Amino acid sequence: MRDWNALKERYLRDALSIRLGNLASNLARIKSRCQNPANGELED
Repeated sequence: MRDWNALKERYLRDALSIRLGNLASNLARIKSRCQNPANGELED
């Protein structure tokens, strides 16, 4: 299991501009993955 507190502490050490850049990068990855037809729908 991940240590979320350690991840949060590491995240908060970065400058605000770095955090915003990382957020933008993550959102771009999510958008790209959602738009890729190869990922398709989730199945039960």
